[in-house]
This record gives sequence, C-alpha cells and structure tokens, in this order.
Amino acid sequence: GIVNRPGRSTVSLKMLMDDGRMKCGPDQLWITYQNQTWSGELNADGVIFFQGKDFQSPSAWAIYVKRLANPAKKADDGWKSVRYGDRDGPMLELLKGAFVREMIGGASKTPGSSGVKRKRKKDSSDSEEEEDRDG
Repeated sequence: GIVNRPGRSTVSLKMLMDDGRMKCGPDQLWITYQNQTWSGELNADGVIFFQGKDFQSPSAWAIYVKRLANPAKKADDGWKSVRYGDRDGPMLELLKGAFVREMIGGASKTPGSSGVKRKRKKDSSDSEEEEDRDG
C-alpha cells in the first residue's frame, strides 16, 4: 500500500492545495532550525518561493534553508520539518498523512468536498517526477 511504502512521496503540495488543505500566499510555509525561523511563499502551482528562488518540493526548500544555518547539512525530509500556516502550525507530514488516509478510505465523506472522488488504484505511472535523494 502507498501508506507504508518507503521512499519518495507521490503526494505533492499542489494536491494538498487542490484538496483544500492548504492555500497559496506569502508566509504560508515555515521552518525553524537552530533557533532561527524562515518563512516561504507557496504559489498556486504548489511551488515554494524563497529568496528569489523556486523550490519544487518541501525537502528541496528545507535543505536549502537549513544549509543557511549549517552548510554541512547533507539531507532533510521537508515533510517532517516544514510547518504550514505559521511558525507553530502543523507539520506538512500531518497534512499529507490525513490526505493519504482519506484517499485510501474514500474521500466522499469529507464536509466541504465537492463529492468528487479521486481514488486512484494505479500508482505505477505516477512516479515520473522523482528527484534524486541526497542521502
């Protein structure tokens, strides 16, 4: 199943936005590391904008930001270190987990959803956008 599968996630920030769990805008994503806090902009395509650069994934942004404080940092799981909404908001991992559980359990029970089911059994064709891992 997709929940316990190790490796890259097939869930994207754009999917969480399309599902209504996240909104685009400035200061939507936050990282705190070594007593420093940074915020990034989330654009409508699910891309993170920070210091004039675009980041395609939470992990790409997280490692960039953490290297500002610690240039020797090798890798980072952005889903476990990026928060949504404000500096004390939920970790992206929590939003992703709830989304995945609903997709597997059937999404039509969610209040506010348009009743459109997006259950997809076939995952094999979804992994075209995999990125290289740092560690």
